[in-house]
Amino acid sequence: MKRLLALVFASGLCATAASAGGIGAFGSYWDTKDADSGFGGGAKIRMDVLPVVSIELRGLYFPDLSGSEEGVDFDLRVIPAEAAVVAGMPLLNINVYAGAGGGGYYMDGTYDSPSGSGDIDFKIKPGWFVEAGLQVTIFPDVALFAEVVHRWVDFEVDSISADSGPDPAIDFGSETGSLDGIGGNAGLLLKW
Repeated sequence: MKRLLALVFASGLCATAASAGGIGAFGSYWDTKDADSGFGGGAKIRMDVLPVVSIELRGLYFPDLSGSEEGVDFDLRVIPAEAAVVAGMPLLNINVYAGAGGGGYYMDGTYDSPSGSGDIDFKIKPGWFVEAGLQVTIFPDVALFAEVVHRWVDFEVDSISADSGPDPAIDFGSETGSLDGIGGNAGLLLKW
């Protein structure tokens, strides 16, 4: 009986999700704690499960979050894959929303020091975020959106490899840090 109820509930969620939602593309900005700020982009899929509740899946790409520590410059490439539950309050053609979620954050990078340069590999780490935004429907199936996002993401270096020169003076092997920070997304959503 429990399995039957779970199957009916899941079917109802899938039918609801398939009937409403949208797909979007956006530009993104992220100001981090231990690296500089950077611009990137992403795409998202929104599935409405209730009239005011949605599930969002999104992927982002930040090609250049830079920083410096102990005379060693580093460039990070971060690829977040995130999921969130979002609640909205629609008013005519405007939807004010807020949500929370988590994701996995793939990172890799390079370093450059006076004694040489090389690659940095990071462990994939989970992270969390909250968001608040505004969506304005400009045509029946097209909306513009802007949102503020705060992420909590830690990083840990897995390994380094020198391309030139000896390994840097800093011990990257035990390096941890934080990409906590505020950012924003703005883009276009095609609704179905």
